[in-house]
Amino acid sequence: MRSRPPLDQEPLLTVRATLVFLLGSLAGACAGLLTAREGATLPSALLTAAASFAGAVMFFRTLIGEASGEPYDDQPGPDHVRPGEGERPAPSPTRPASRAGSRMNSRNPR
Repeated sequence: MRSRPPLDQEPLLTVRATLVFLLGSLAGACAGLLTAREGATLPSALLTAAASFAGAVMFFRTLIGEASGEPYDDQPGPDHVRPGEGERPAPSPTRPASRAGSRMNSRNPR
């Protein structure tokens, strides 16, 4: 007789992943059935269903956001620093610029 898994074990899929795969499967099945009904060959209908499933999973994955449990707040907090702002790095040491009319050449000093 099998024993039940402990209740503290995490589920195999999250609710979000289950919903995304369910919607993807529904879209793939519909596309495959419609393709087969129109007289396409079985391999063509299966390829259409697989491509539709993949596209639908990618679409629904971006459409259905992560559940964080907190309301969405698009206002930055007090410690938010925008890119390009904040502390600027110290300038790197540079050599003094040479004058255009000087006779000093770094290769052949006279």
